[in-house]
Amino acid sequence: MSAIATATERWRRVDATAAYFMELAHWTHWVSCWAKAHERVGNREGRTRCYDLKHSAMECLAAAPHVRVSWVPSFQQLDIGRGRLEGKIALPELCDRHEREWIGAGYFERDQYIESHWSLLRSCPVCGPRLIEHETKAGLYHLDLLANRPELMRGVELPGVDFDFHVPYRIGVAFLPAPDELPAARHRALNSDFQFGRALTRSEANDHPEGTVTSRIRALLSVRGGHIRRASTANA
Repeated sequence: MSAIATATERWRRVDATAAYFMELAHWTHWVSCWAKAHERVGNREGRTRCYDLKHSAMECLAAAPHVRVSWVPSFQQLDIGRGRLEGKIALPELCDRHEREWIGAGYFERDQYIESHWSLLRSCPVCGPRLIEHETKAGLYHLDLLANRPELMRGVELPGVDFDFHVPYRIGVAFLPAPDELPAARHRALNSDFQFGRALTRSEANDHPEGTVTSRIRALLSVRGGHIRRASTANA
């Protein structure tokens, strides 16, 4: 019996409702790794295919009765002190006064000035709204399937599998609460390109072929209606 089959059987004995979402999270981890693998080699079609499936799974996982959802306000709060705050979304222009102050202060990089004067700039009537908008656009939802139910992993061996996920605001806003309704979190990116997650190793790719991963997710999503209804009842 495979590790995930053994884990799913154990989860069902502990909590049948949670078991469905945990199994889906397991396969979602691997499709996310496949998306990263495609991204690393410049395969846009594969990247898009895997990310689209991941985001469909995330919408379902958001309904799990034990999921914890939090908000990571902006990419620049993930990597303070490493000299690169802009992430994948460019920082906004400052007002004329603060642009002049940045130049006059002698900071080599504009983002370093913004980092050092974040609170001051947030209170500026011109810069503040721009930075707040950036915080939202560059923000991430964080879904954690274990924070509220750590006991689900007792006796389960799934090395290398994460049960927490980041979802960009532009995706998550369609099915998750507004950011200001969620607790804030501070997460650190894995590298200076603000990447989360990872690509598969060659061994993992052999053990978790993309076709198997995507077919398992699609099969689980095809029966999500009943599980989501049970989850809604559990949350009531």
